[in-house]
Amino acid sequence: MDTIKEKILLSYDIRGLYPKDINADVAWRLGYYLTPLLIKEGILPKRRLKIIIGRDTRKSGLILLKNLIQGLMQNNVEVFDAGIITTPFLYFLIKNYHFDLGIIITGSHLNENYTGFKIYTNELQAITGEQLKKYLNHFNQPVTIGLIKGKQLRKNFIREYADFLLNQSEIRKYLRNIQNKNILVCCPKSTQLILEKIKKELKIKMQFVHRPIPKRLLNKRKNDFMVQFDADGDRIYIIQRNGEVILGDVLGAFFIELLKNKKPKKVILDCRCGCFLEDLAKKYKFEVVYSKAGHSFFKEAMKKN
Repeated sequence: MDTIKEKILLSYDIRGLYPKDINADVAWRLGYYLTPLLIKEGILPKRRLKIIIGRDTRKSGLILLKNLIQGLMQNNVEVFDAGIITTPFLYFLIKNYHFDLGIIITGSHLNENYTGFKIYTNELQAITGEQLKKYLNHFNQPVTIGLIKGKQLRKNFIREYADFLLNQSEIRKYLRNIQNKNILVCCPKSTQLILEKIKKELKIKMQFVHRPIPKRLLNKRKNDFMVQFDADGDRIYIIQRNGEVILGDVLGAFFIELLKNKKPKKVILDCRCGCFLEDLAKKYKFEVVYSKAGHSFFKEAMKKN
């Protein structure tokens, strides 16, 4: 059985080439050893655990999912297979259905040859590759495959997640402004499955493509704008009709304007943000909280504030 290599244990998550660095054996080992180690560390409770697992649309995802679940079920756990999901979808599932642990198999924004694992506790604390390095020898010790102790269930949560997004975003207030727009969405199937539900509910004009469209061709389409997502749905780009990308600071300003009358009035910025975004936040009396760049640092700052 292949072992887990130190180089795939990164600062934020676990990531590497498939099948050179991450394959079925690695997924099985991770599943087999992960929960006992996290229980020993006091990160997970000492009881039968509820774990939610999903994957992005990469072809490698299915075999990795199968072996990860098989490894997990050597322990006394209850595993829910949510199928094809996004990372924000995983956050929703963990918090709303009170799972002890959530795992998504994804290579994030990297190309198709990469894959990996993002792992989160019930408090959405990331279990990073860096944290797991000290257990590398433990992960790679000889294993004995025994009787299955766990339980596996499958459930599609897309309808529940789509309803959550519709209600939390209050997008129906702005329907008059968007129903006459032609929206092009470049995204993987995981994101499309969610947006199809929203499209149907709101009766908006939305087309889907799965590969980025070159700027010269985008100009010829009759779309008002394009929205582009990465493979696990936690990165977004807005592209104008002329092919120009709207800067992240401009999107940040849009959200500050949108939330200026909401409470609590706090906004988290990192060192990459322009001064005008900070000035706009202070203009509307937001408390500005500064964070290191990176989603795990942002989530920590959100929890603290």
